[in-house]
Amino acid sequence: MRFLKKASIEDILGTNRESVTIHYKEIELFTTQKDINAFIDSNDDLVDNIVSKLYENNAIISAVHSPESLFKTSNDDKDSISTNYLSVCEVINDEDSKDLLVKIIKFSHKIHEKQWKIIDQKKEEEIDSEENNEELETSDSQVKHEKIQLIIHSGCEIGCRNFEGESNSICQRPTKELKELFKDERVQIVVENITPYVDNDNKIEKGQNCGWSEKPEGWNAFKIAEKLQLKVCVDICHIFASHNIMTSDNNYLNALDNYFNYIRTNKYGSLISLFHLSNYNENGLHGAQFQDNDLDNKLLEKIKKYCFESAPNALITLEVADGNDYERACKNFDRLMLKWSELHTSSLFGELIKDKRNKDIKQYFDDLYCIYATDRLDIFDLRRRANRIKKFVLQNTFISREESKIYTPFNFSKDSDLVDTALFKMQAYIYYTRFCNLAIFLSTYYDENSVIDENNRAEDFALALMYFMFNDDVQQIEYTGLAFKFNVDWLPRRDTVFRFNDGIEQNSFKDKIDRLKKYSRLSHPMSYIMETIRNHVQGDCCLFSCGRNFGNCLFKYCKPLTNQSDWTVRVYSDEPINFIRYLGRVYSIQAFIQKAKDDYNVLGEIDKFSFDMSRFSKGRGNAATSKVKNEENASSLFSLFRYYTGSETTAGNISSAEKTASISDGEVIFLSLPNRYAQYSFNNYQIIVLMRAYLDIQKLRTEEDRDINKIMCDMNEMLNRIAKSATDDLNITEMIKALNTTEEIINLLKCVSINEKNSRDNLLKLKPYDSTSDKLKELFDNIDLKVGGR
Repeated sequence: MRFLKKASIEDILGTNRESVTIHYKEIELFTTQKDINAFIDSNDDLVDNIVSKLYENNAIISAVHSPESLFKTSNDDKDSISTNYLSVCEVINDEDSKDLLVKIIKFSHKIHEKQWKIIDQKKEEEIDSEENNEELETSDSQVKHEKIQLIIHSGCEIGCRNFEGESNSICQRPTKELKELFKDERVQIVVENITPYVDNDNKIEKGQNCGWSEKPEGWNAFKIAEKLQLKVCVDICHIFASHNIMTSDNNYLNALDNYFNYIRTNKYGSLISLFHLSNYNENGLHGAQFQDNDLDNKLLEKIKKYCFESAPNALITLEVADGNDYERACKNFDRLMLKWSELHTSSLFGELIKDKRNKDIKQYFDDLYCIYATDRLDIFDLRRRANRIKKFVLQNTFISREESKIYTPFNFSKDSDLVDTALFKMQAYIYYTRFCNLAIFLSTYYDENSVIDENNRAEDFALALMYFMFNDDVQQIEYTGLAFKFNVDWLPRRDTVFRFNDGIEQNSFKDKIDRLKKYSRLSHPMSYIMETIRNHVQGDCCLFSCGRNFGNCLFKYCKPLTNQSDWTVRVYSDEPINFIRYLGRVYSIQAFIQKAKDDYNVLGEIDKFSFDMSRFSKGRGNAATSKVKNEENASSLFSLFRYYTGSETTAGNISSAEKTASISDGEVIFLSLPNRYAQYSFNNYQIIVLMRAYLDIQKLRTEEDRDINKIMCDMNEMLNRIAKSATDDLNITEMIKALNTTEEIINLLKCVSINEKNSRDNLLKLKPYDSTSDKLKELFDNIDLKVGGR
């Protein structure tokens, strides 16, 4: 979003022009009738002067606000100008007002024409100075100049009432002919929402002015813009003022919700091209500054959220009244940028930490951001925030620096309160940006499809985030500057896993844990779980294994034409993985570690868990290489087990492919098997058909190509060719019969992810035809068949 500065012609041409352009390079020009008359009399000299002065400061005018109305309100003195602004209502009903609009459109048109003429000339001069003129000219010729926006109010006081009290109680509605009046190739007319009118003498009922309606279906800026094919300027202060005038309530959070819900319900977001942003204080002051207090901070966060949701490409004019005061202009800019540039209050991340249970971590990010982003933060405020950060970090870090190589952010010491101001601000920037990048990514695992229950997502997210920030002793995540990468992916998610019959129907996790607690001296509750998993993957089957890699498991565990004649495959679709259920509640693995800390009693309260033991950045690892021996993180399965079990000896021979297939199988380990699954049963010949069909699927890459029914038809041709061979050690008749009952095979293959990729050579190295016929080997080795009808 782009931010504009409210300014007058006097501001731009005066001596304090720097207060206007020091931060803002786009201006919304507020005009008066006097300005428009001066333009008419000056033969474009006034526009030339305005444009050149702004260009000297690298600024342009992106919007123009129409001047005051020709009609005074019932509250205006005879000798004063109108406190109302030119409105659509007046243009429709009054010829002089229509003439004024034509003049202001011409004025805006000239500004747009002149400023872009200067800019284009400068660009051409730069192009001429370059060697590759042709390339640059092609690029620049494609630049489309945005129209300048001309703001006009939606309505006037009662029936365009003038000071003498004459009125037309019902204004005419716009007609099709009026649309042409508002069209200009360089100017976009924008209708601004107004406030209820309040007559000081109470002769007119408040809120009865044309163009404002308390009812959503009433005549308002959106209805006018829709009728005349114009755009809308949403003035935030006018939303607050309307709420205050009609209810005498100055809590504007509900007013914002109601107004933007109306926009969302009616799909009016596409009409919005501009926002006016300022507060409305208890004195009725338009253009008040947002203060650093709880209510105003919540307002700014909500305004930011609604602006991004309803019209992310709209311009925003800061309408705060700071005049020519340089310092006040800087403070207003800082205040707005402070809230608008926050990473931790937007997206799902912002929604999660706003939960009342997460107020401490929200304050932590508030303090980090304020320290690094505010130049004018005094030393006392900095120390106050620094001490609050320190307290939060130490309270939530349970691994001491003496016991681990993990260091707390800022290298806080419990014995020192000293803060190096410059260094601390730089560190605040690094940690704020790094942790926000992580949190924004992490929050995607806590949407409506999350493994975590809806009521617990915000708290689980905060616990998991604190684990990664302060207690990631095994280094599941590794930071690289402001970015990060995962050494092991244990984030809670849903996936499809497969289980091939292996005879295990029950486990003894509780007995195994009791034995480990009795005979081991492990350092952390997670160590007991990892010790049990290590024993399991090495053959001590006390848990349940499933595989994400369907093809690898199929060719590895199914051996057709051997002593076994029946094969079973279970499919667990969209199954939660990477979680621990403790005291009846599902936690992410990271949130559980943060929650349990060093309490060993938690082990007896775990009744379910799931770990994906295949997603390691360095795979299985190898205990024999010095590089892996020096690993200090969980980048490989070997280093993970070595960390938790305490030695390379107890980590065992997990580097052996024969003993440990966690990586290649995509192994997911469960304490107890899920209840929801689809089961498929096959005989030997159906398994052979399934294997050959899978090999063909692996040659195809897109969902459109994966016509499994066509593949099955092609296989019939293959079997007939094999049947012509001399020997009959493979029962082709049974194979063809298997082809005629392929519905289960097709349904199973449809469960396999299109992203699953296994090379044919690697699969055949698993020797699914071992100790069987040459015909079966030929079946798998054949690569000359048509695939998918090609």
